[in-house]
Amino acid sequence: MSVACETRGVEFVRLTAAEALMDGRVVVRHSDTTLARGLEPGEEIVVLDADGELRSAHVVDLDFSLTDTHYVLEVGLRLPEEVASRRIEGEQEDAGMTELLGLLGELRTRPVEQRRQV
Repeated sequence: MSVACETRGVEFVRLTAAEALMDGRVVVRHSDTTLARGLEPGEEIVVLDADGELRSAHVVDLDFSLTDTHYVLEVGLRLPEEVASRRIEGEQEDAGMTELLGLLGELRTRPVEQRRQV
């Protein structure tokens, strides 16, 4: 079961191991969260994974059943606790840290052969 806490910044969702998919994606049912509103495609959030790690994530797709909305999230980099807290609280993030995390994210998604050439 996922649990979410309403925040002033980005949304925060706790994930369980049962929700894990391949390629860093997870599906979360809206009814398993306590979100006060629905998530939007492209929306950035912070997740706490089943291993207790805070990670960046964004909504890549939505799916609907008769009774629920299903969010497909792409889980990204592990976030330092202070960065995750700033995002959740809606505080300004250091531009250098944002750029560094973006570069690490790009490197993470490159095929292994390309990483060896860098």
